[in-house]
Amino acid sequence: MPKVPRRPDTFANSRSLLAAWWLLLLLPMLVACSASATATLIPSTATPFPSTDTPSPTTPTRLKAFSSAEVTRVVDGDTIDAMVEGSVQRVRLIGISAPEAVPGRPVGCYGPEASAKARELLDGRTIDLQRDPTQDDKDIFGRLLRHVWMDGANVALTLIEEGYAEEHTYSDPYMGWEDFNEAEGRAKAEGLGLWSACSDEVPGISIPFDPLGSDRDCEDFDVWREAQDFYEAAGGPGEDRHRLDSDRDGIACEGLK
Repeated sequence: MPKVPRRPDTFANSRSLLAAWWLLLLLPMLVACSASATATLIPSTATPFPSTDTPSPTTPTRLKAFSSAEVTRVVDGDTIDAMVEGSVQRVRLIGISAPEAVPGRPVGCYGPEASAKARELLDGRTIDLQRDPTQDDKDIFGRLLRHVWMDGANVALTLIEEGYAEEHTYSDPYMGWEDFNEAEGRAKAEGLGLWSACSDEVPGISIPFDPLGSDRDCEDFDVWREAQDFYEAAGGPGEDRHRLDSDRDGIACEGLK
């Protein structure tokens, strides 16, 4: 028998066309989802923005060197206690030596006046502490060595300018050394503060005799602070003319401590 041609399956063709149409419609969505999944799974190689907690290399040195603190106690004219980053620290002002006025120690000429002035300026006040890269972080007694600033003024320099303290360089010159020495020269010339009140004594030093005079031994001193002041006034630690620092560590008469 001759083969009878089959009629085209129009229903099947319609289904194929419909499937193709849906595939074309969904293809862009499938591509977008695939790209999103890939981006989620593959780690990014982009450099993140720097954290705001991390200082930039261009951050000014002033911002790194200064820290805010609150004065909790004025010990004497050149030493304070301050709340620094959550703990009380003893701070020695860089560049000055004020007369002693601490209970239990010999009182230096003009010591009470220097301490009173320091309390007037600093007691209970908020200050800025500046570390000096030319100096150690702490002295031999564990005190922080800092420049103390308040209302834009260096407090130590103010005390020198008004005759409440002397300029004092422990070892290496510090930042502002020239200004401090010039201020001391002016205070001396004008006879301010201790420069007139202590004209018959060694100003600012709690010792009963001249450090450049007769030879002295550790037995001549009643307390260690007196010996240390004498030693430094006589040129120590650079020069130990009275041989008070046998191990050359910058500390005189350690047996008195």
